[in-house]
Amino acid sequence: QTCALPICRYDLYLQIKKFLQPEDTVYFLGGAGDRGPDSWKLIKALLKNKQFICLKGNHEDMLAAAMKDFITDEMMDYNHYILCNNGGEDTFMEWSLDEYRDSWYYIIKNLPTHAEYDNKQGFHIILTHAGFTPNRYKMPKDEDLLWDRSHFCDEWPTDCAPIIIIHGHTPIPHLAKHLGVDYEPGAFWYCNDHKVCLDTEAYTTNYTCLLNLDTFDEHIFQIEGE
Repeated sequence: QTCALPICRYDLYLQIKKFLQPEDTVYFLGGAGDRGPDSWKLIKALLKNKQFICLKGNHEDMLAAAMKDFITDEMMDYNHYILCNNGGEDTFMEWSLDEYRDSWYYIIKNLPTHAEYDNKQGFHIILTHAGFTPNRYKMPKDEDLLWDRSHFCDEWPTDCAPIIIIHGHTPIPHLAKHLGVDYEPGAFWYCNDHKVCLDTEAYTTNYTCLLNLDTFDEHIFQIEGE
């Protein structure tokens, strides 16, 4: 199966890794950079695991910016402050002590901001961290694919009917409240079922959702006793 996975935790990653079959592929939507326990351990595990196709999220982007300043001996105040203000201080510290830190920087810096998949039902699926509304003439800028939240209330273009956008970035409770609708644990479909948000805010809710991109079946993983 081919699946999508939002922001995660290392302990949830271990559950998912055990669940997956050798032939499975998972698109990770970004957001591991400074969220939840063992973030640096999670980042390395995801990047080393050939079953995972990792996309860059805004947190990985902030992390890479702080890494660059550290490696090039630039003034670290601004990017380091932004990273730490978003929960990345421990992740950065563990990276700075890693013997392969320069190599990890280049890997994270060059992660793709989107991926595309044609599923067995005939849908063209575009996966990004923040989501977007399609424009048949061009993809949005990388910065928008990492950060944008202005697209939530967009109307779906009539000439993009077979496309589904899958993203994370915004926790589902906040997105549902913004749209004025109720939600249940799991994938959140909106924009006439052309967009799917998977961000379960796992670092606080202790669960995450793995979405099969062909059948749209959901698999919920949760930390026992939490």
